[in-house]
Amino acid sequence: MAHDACLRGDLTKKIARRNAANLPTLLAQLTYKTGLTALANRQHAMTVMPILYFDLVSGAHRLTDPEGVECIDLAGAKEIALSAARDIVSADAAHGKIDLTLRINVRDADDREVHSLPFKDAFGVKIDAPEA
Repeated sequence: MAHDACLRGDLTKKIARRNAANLPTLLAQLTYKTGLTALANRQHAMTVMPILYFDLVSGAHRLTDPEGVECIDLAGAKEIALSAARDIVSADAAHGKIDLTLRINVRDADDREVHSLPFKDAFGVKIDAPEA
């Protein structure tokens, strides 16, 4: 229980550190990007879009998205998760430490996981220099 609170505090500090560095928090970023998509889609059709929740996960510990965002489809949700993971990794790199154990889990209103993106899968890493 104390470990849960400690990890939740670490995740909260991680997001707060990014916010203090003038970078959007995960939830603010997701809401903004999805809000633009939702607005554009509403101009073309008056359909009800599902609300999906983007949770930041480290092992068995989760920082849940309490509000969720409207997404037109799963492909759009995957793009949002990928962009958010890359933004978080970029911010971590600027601070000299990257945590690739994190993931973003996307869940629907029925609390079913519909997508999971490990941070290690959000980008490619090239270590060796090309041979001349």
